[in-house]
Amino acid sequence: MFKWICSLLLIGFSVTSQADFLKEIEALEASRNQRMETQNEITVRPKEKRYITLSNGKKMDITDWQIIHFMASNCSYCHQFNPILKNISDTTQIPVFVYSFDGKGDENFPDVFPANKAVIDTFFAELPRATPTNFLINVNTMVTLPLTQGATSYELFLKRLDDVLIYVDTNLKGIN
Repeated sequence: MFKWICSLLLIGFSVTSQADFLKEIEALEASRNQRMETQNEITVRPKEKRYITLSNGKKMDITDWQIIHFMASNCSYCHQFNPILKNISDTTQIPVFVYSFDGKGDENFPDVFPANKAVIDTFFAELPRATPTNFLINVNTMVTLPLTQGATSYELFLKRLDDVLIYVDTNLKGIN
């Protein structure tokens, strides 16, 4: 009789544990599916397009373009120009990626990447190494065009940016 009661208890425990275990698996699976749906929603959404109106009246998609900025924390020209560049970035919605020759940022661009030899050789192969220096780059195609060297005014930088984007629109269709 004792064996029979123990067997019933074990069977009951197994059934209860198995049912609870299945419920836990179902709950975990539902949670996983919900997370996957959320992740799919995030990755499926296309980038929000950003446009700039050029001086020729044409609107250009600048979603994939970024300014590469070279600076040094002890450069007086950088201290003069960086607030201008920050303002231009905020106005045009073109992000700025900052390399620093001394590995340090400033109040306008505190988060910088140190400019190593490979980066310097790539960007300054045909230009003198100077600060500040700016390039326009398409982050998908890696098309890179020089913008400015030295401290420039807000208006002059926007004019140069406009000239370069018109060049891209006119001469680099399909690869920009």
